[in-house]
Amino acid sequence: MTVIMPSGLFGPWLPGAPEPERSAGLRALAVAVACHCGSGHPAVDALRRAERDPGAADAALRAFDALPSLKRRHVLSVYIAVMSPGRGGR
Repeated sequence: MTVIMPSGLFGPWLPGAPEPERSAGLRALAVAVACHCGSGHPAVDALRRAERDPGAADAALRAFDALPSLKRRHVLSVYIAVMSPGRGGR
């Protein structure tokens, strides 16, 4: 039996996230999901839809939460590397 642990609110789902940051975060997550789960994965479509329509954000979070935990961890590590300030140019 697979247990799905919800990720909670972070990044593009944080209340009050500025629109450019929200959109960039959703796109970064969509790219990471496509790389780790395949470009045809339903979460990619849900994240891209939420990028254009803030009303689709809850569905995108549910799709993200439905990823297997190891894939979700891989996606989050890419998201953190891309979205965290000061991570580049080591």
